[in-house]
Amino acid sequence: MSRIKGSRAPRPVYSLQALQGIEPRQINSNSGALDMTDQEIIDMFDRDLRITLAELGRMSGRSVKDVKKILMKDAYEKDNG
Repeated sequence: MSRIKGSRAPRPVYSLQALQGIEPRQINSNSGALDMTDQEIIDMFDRDLRITLAELGRMSGRSVKDVKKILMKDAYEKDNG
């Protein structure tokens, strides 16, 4: 069996954030998560068709359950409003 020599260092998340137009000052220094408003979470979900709720949760510093509530808020209010 051949083994792969060397290791690949993980790339910083900041490169992804730079591509998405996120400024370093927006990053929460304690967790690496962004201080995102509900609207920013919705906008990012709408812009990136491949993003998962878990990824969005990690980026925003919120739980998947919270992200889902934010994204489903309009649908819930229409059904119950």
